[in-house]
Amino acid sequence: MKTNCLILAIILFPLTSFSFDGQRKGLNLGIGLGFSPYASFDWNNSIDENNVAASAKFSIGYGIDNNNIITYQGMGSGVTSTSFNDTFILQGLWGPRWIHYFGESDHKSFFGSAGFGWLRFWSEYSDVCGSGLGYEIGMGYEIMRHFQLELFYFWGETESNKYSRTTDHSVLSHLVSAYAFRM
Repeated sequence: MKTNCLILAIILFPLTSFSFDGQRKGLNLGIGLGFSPYASFDWNNSIDENNVAASAKFSIGYGIDNNNIITYQGMGSGVTSTSFNDTFILQGLWGPRWIHYFGESDHKSFFGSAGFGWLRFWSEYSDVCGSGLGYEIGMGYEIMRHFQLELFYFWGETESNKYSRTTDHSVLSHLVSAYAFRM
């Protein structure tokens, strides 16, 4: 069994490492980490809080060509909320995103993005948790092959699972992202 696994790893490892050819066309994966200088929520017009938060993003998608990519992404920010007795708050958006690069894949390039999806608000204080529709716009710059700086803004409204109360959300995030293109 160990021998079969070793042979399979020896065959597959070189294939996967050479398949990331730097072209945006084809299957791609991305991950990003950063911070949100502005992570805001307004719960039922009674609790309005703005924080600096940690942020992260994961995406998987397909490059239609070297300038246009459609991804499914998850992005979010997490912070300790003083309004909810120092509990952890997570605001996240999951859904499709379109990214357009303004330059070729072998050059540094600016890009813009737009998306929408399922907005989720989660707290250890479960009475305020909820979901709704959210939207995203973003822009960035590819600083070197497979690495880019991103700035995105997502917003929307969620409704509490327990109460008929809404929460308005808006988050601005700065990320450094790594992408692997075309597997």
